[in-house]
Amino acid sequence: MIEKLKLDKKKSIKVAMVAACPFPANHGTPAAIKEMSEYLGKKLIDVHVITYPIYDKNIPFQPIIKIHRCGDAQEKEIKVGPFKERIWYDVKLTFKLIQVIKQVNTNVIHAHNYEGLLAGLIAKFFTGRPLIYNAINTMEEELPSYDLLKPKILFKYIGKLLDGYFPKKADFVIADTPELKNLLIKLGVDKKKIQWIPSGVDLSFFDVNDAAICQIQKKYNIEKNKKIIIYTGTLDQFQGIDILINAFSYVKKEIKSACLIIAGSTVKKSHREYYENMTKELEIRSDVLFIEPDLKEVPALLKIAHIAVVPRVTSMGIPTKLLNYLAAQCAVVSFKGAAHFLKNFNGVHLVEGNDFHNLAKGIIYLLNNQERREELRKKGRNIIERYYSWDIICEKIIEIYERLIYENT
Repeated sequence: MIEKLKLDKKKSIKVAMVAACPFPANHGTPAAIKEMSEYLGKKLIDVHVITYPIYDKNIPFQPIIKIHRCGDAQEKEIKVGPFKERIWYDVKLTFKLIQVIKQVNTNVIHAHNYEGLLAGLIAKFFTGRPLIYNAINTMEEELPSYDLLKPKILFKYIGKLLDGYFPKKADFVIADTPELKNLLIKLGVDKKKIQWIPSGVDLSFFDVNDAAICQIQKKYNIEKNKKIIIYTGTLDQFQGIDILINAFSYVKKEIKSACLIIAGSTVKKSHREYYENMTKELEIRSDVLFIEPDLKEVPALLKIAHIAVVPRVTSMGIPTKLLNYLAAQCAVVSFKGAAHFLKNFNGVHLVEGNDFHNLAKGIIYLLNNQERREELRKKGRNIIERYYSWDIICEKIIEIYERLIYENT
């Protein structure tokens, strides 16, 4: 009877997936929501994504998922973090969520981002649908990282208050890392209503051929005799790009053939100008390549890199770029604070603290140690295949859907 119930539920599950962000977009959370939704769709889950009007036209998504926008679709500049239209989008998102739940008769709400949690709590009140909060960070960590929010100490305190109140109001919490799970339990989330389920990776996306690699080298004029260090992602302050650039200036003194590629996504012009000026001041401008590649070009760029770097000092959740690096079989250098969830796997070269000298030493060590790089490439890919495949992760998510639906019927 139990097995039959689970199968019947699985066929009828309709999910209101709340993406309180531009969608789709070429950075962490929207990318993870897109891949999660597509894989859930392949498993016969009827996924309805409720999201902002803004999207990146260069990122295709499978028609297996249905998108409901809180306004007319707009191909505008993608922004990360606070921006002036966001509050209004969140208000409209809440109304749209309630509307979709009633029209489609969804069984469960699956909310991402803190704004998604707040919209989900309101929708839960008006519709009675169970709510899952997919937590990837804390507000105590995130709010002070944005330049617009000052003084930092005040927003750190506000973030801590938010963390202690709203997550525990959800019917279930999915935590991105064990550390985040333990923290949320300390802040009041019932340990029976929280589970560690990490973000995943679409492994097939990182399968590239030699022709694609040659094309990328030619397009961006990347010399084959260079030792390439790469960073991919946004150029927001909390990502630690300033630490990376300072570390590279130190690396360049030791390894003359070193070259740094900063492959930005959703890049603000002011951020790029700031970091370009920084490379000029450090007299390394000719050895740092700033590019804004299409998403489809990223796998080939990672394939030509000797080392990929996560310069972010801390993260309670999983940096999406780190999983991408491992899936692409890159040898990775990261601060321990951003890759703490991998500390027992020995698949990433971890450096202590937050000092650019330590990061530089880690990069120099790997550039000079081909055997260790090859070891990390193999171990990294194996970690992804065993623990971070969307196919495995989505089965765990579906079990939570079934549990909540059963408890609410």
